[in-house]
This record gives sequence, structure tokens and C-alpha cells, in this order.
Amino acid sequence: MTLVQYYHAEDANKSNIYAPEELAGLRASIKEFFDGFDEAVKQDCEAEGRPLASAFLLNDAYITKAYLTKNRDALLGLGQYLLDFRGFNDEILKEANFNFIGLTHIVFTYEYAFNEAHFRLLELSERRHYATLLPYKDNVAEFILTHLDEFNENELKVIFNELKEMKKKVEKNGFKLEDYTTPYLLYKVINRRLSVFNKW
Repeated sequence: MTLVQYYHAEDANKSNIYAPEELAGLRASIKEFFDGFDEAVKQDCEAEGRPLASAFLLNDAYITKAYLTKNRDALLGLGQYLLDFRGFNDEILKEANFNFIGLTHIVFTYEYAFNEAHFRLLELSERRHYATLLPYKDNVAEFILTHLDEFNENELKVIFNELKEMKKKVEKNGFKLEDYTTPYLLYKVINRRLSVFNKW
């Protein structure tokens, strides 16, 4: 089974329906996906004259973005896999040394769809600060609310400003921020917290 096949599978609870050999195939597909991702990053770095192959060094990431666009269903399949398999599976993924940090950087910086599993990238990469880039996504807003005490005042201000921009955009289109439950709750909580900070 590949990530693409996994993404297109119709079963709702995918984590309970596959035989061990199918899961082994799925894990091989994850390795293949990350190998391709790392190669794209390497080619981008060479094209931009970067001395090291790192997603953080990229200005434009044309090749990497093209790779993720071409492999969109595999990327979404990875997101679904990360939603379905947690706990011990996370340790297996970390031991495999997949480039979750680089993938988190690219997915959050360029706002790639990830099957509402962005928060899983934050968990696996242990780079919670990327949450400041997409706080208007439900799963990221929920992650921030859960880990609110881990964000400093400056990060909260960045998140709050992003949510204020969202508020302007949705109101311009005739909606209210309240229509987006989790981002709205995050907006209210941070607004209260920043008010407390500003009193000092």
C-alpha cells in the first residue's frame, strides 16, 4: 500500500483495517516520499547556491514546491497516516530520522494542505513556533490553545495579529469570526492574555 492509496481509501477508521504487510508497504512509501522530498530540497539548495541542503535556507523552493504539488495525494496521505497512527508510531517515525523539521517548514511557510494534520507536524518536528504562521487553521488553533503556556508574549502577539487579519477578511465577506469556532476562541483567549500582559 502506498500513501496515495491510503489517502484514497474509503474506510473511515484506516488505522484498524490493514494487515502488517500492508502497513510495511505504507511505511516504505513514507520513506520514498521523504527521500524524494530531501532530494528536491537538495536540488533547490544547489540551484540557489546554498552550501548545505536545508529547507530553512531556501528563498523560493521551486523544486521542492513542485515536488509537493506533484505528490499532493501522497502528502495528504501522510497527513491522514499521522492522524490515524500516534503514540508508539511517532517513536518509529522519529527513529527513522525523517525530515519532519524541513517538511514542517515548507508546509507551514507555503500553506500546503495537510489533511487537517498540521498539528501533527508540530508535534513530530517539535517546532511549535511554526504554529504562529497558520493559527487560523482549526487544528493549529487547537494545538495553540492546548500549549498556550509554551508561547511567549511576542509569539502570542504574532498569532493575535494573524487572527485579526482573518477577522477583517471574513467580515469583509459577510461572516463573523465567531463562525470559526476554534480560531475565535483562540482570539478571545489571547486577547485576554495580552490585556493582562499589557497591565504590567
